[in-house]
Amino acid sequence: MKKINIVKQIQNNIEQHQLFESADILVVAASAGVDSQVLLESLAQIHDCSKVIVVHINHDMRPQAADEAEFVAKQAASYGFSYEALTWIKAKHPQSGVEAAGRTIRYQFLKKIAHKYQATKILTAHHANDLAETFLMKLFRGGRWEQLASIRWSRTFDEQSSLVRPMLNIPKAQLIEYAKINALPWFEDESNQDLIYTRNRIRNTILPQIMAENGDALNQINQYAKQISDVDTMIKEQVSLYLKMIQKTQDWQQIPRTWFQATLKEYLAIKLPNVSIKQAQLQQIEHLYYNVNHPNGRIRLNQEYELVKTYKKLDLLAITIKANQQQNLVDNVITLNEWYLLPNGGKFIVKQKTTQPQDLNNNAIIIPFHLEPNAWPLHLRNRKRGDKLTLKNGHQKVTRVLIDAKVPIEERDLISIMVDAHDQVLWVVGYKANWVNADQVNYEVHYIPEIK
Repeated sequence: MKKINIVKQIQNNIEQHQLFESADILVVAASAGVDSQVLLESLAQIHDCSKVIVVHINHDMRPQAADEAEFVAKQAASYGFSYEALTWIKAKHPQSGVEAAGRTIRYQFLKKIAHKYQATKILTAHHANDLAETFLMKLFRGGRWEQLASIRWSRTFDEQSSLVRPMLNIPKAQLIEYAKINALPWFEDESNQDLIYTRNRIRNTILPQIMAENGDALNQINQYAKQISDVDTMIKEQVSLYLKMIQKTQDWQQIPRTWFQATLKEYLAIKLPNVSIKQAQLQQIEHLYYNVNHPNGRIRLNQEYELVKTYKKLDLLAITIKANQQQNLVDNVITLNEWYLLPNGGKFIVKQKTTQPQDLNNNAIIIPFHLEPNAWPLHLRNRKRGDKLTLKNGHQKVTRVLIDAKVPIEERDLISIMVDAHDQVLWVVGYKANWVNADQVNYEVHYIPEIK
């Protein structure tokens, strides 16, 4: 293995990847392990020590945890760094999912300390072996290809700070060698040898076998991860252009099909940052959107949201909001010669037909009807399954009326339906009415689509 100057390499990484500036306040997530100790010793040589805050979280998982916390505190003090610590006592650990809960605790505490010191950079001691292990774990687990970018040099942590890894291309063996040469103390975590964990099996069994086959395997895996990261960056740049097009029209046919899933994934990530969208869902949505036999459809993303296809458009709807809207739909008895306001902002009035001149609004649409005395009272109600209009030569389902009018599927249950006393449909308000013989017209609806 080629020897390198660790401190010089870290400096080069910081400059090449623009990880932080000399004026930046740094929060360093540190354990008692060799990688963290090398990072702290290096920072003491290349950064203003008054601008470094060492953070240690004691997860209370091992007998030596308290000793490790005390050790990290002493090391931080020896370099002139500030020190912050948190002990997550075992009594507060959940019965299952301890690892995920611990990650949440760490990130919350790091965020708290970063805000306390107004730090813009949070450093971790991830190294080349960590990157290779993560790459292999994700490769074995399966998923989306861009996840193979593995651990990146930097990423956004929150609205104020970034998470950076200045040792990502340095093998752990070189960190150990550097620590020994410079007499740096550290603790070994015995749990890292427990093969019950997937990462430990990769670290202690699989990765060493790969490196025995190819001594440069770490570097090559990291290069693959970098290439994937670079391609992912280029894709995101192109996707951002497509997203601007979508924001204007919601017409997804503007997007080449080869870019559909990538654009949709980013669109949903922006709209629903806390919702995990699976690859299978993206494939289902693509299949629905390009299925010419189904101009309308919907796919539920989770308990709260669904994606609705309406011809060329895709709309993200909150299911709970839609349910609330349906509760507010009209259900009124219609009285002759009274104006009725509609949810869409329009209005109408029912009048008896007369040969006398009437004071009509010039914007009104006149809709003729023939109503027998037993047709009263008329009602406005919601659409029902099986509703249909009477035409000159048959019937037409209300659903077909709305489809032909290209009414979005999520709006169809909001359309008002005028019916007679026998619940027979007379008028799909704003769209189509029953056919009537001109000689039999005895009532008229004066309909104004929008109130001016």
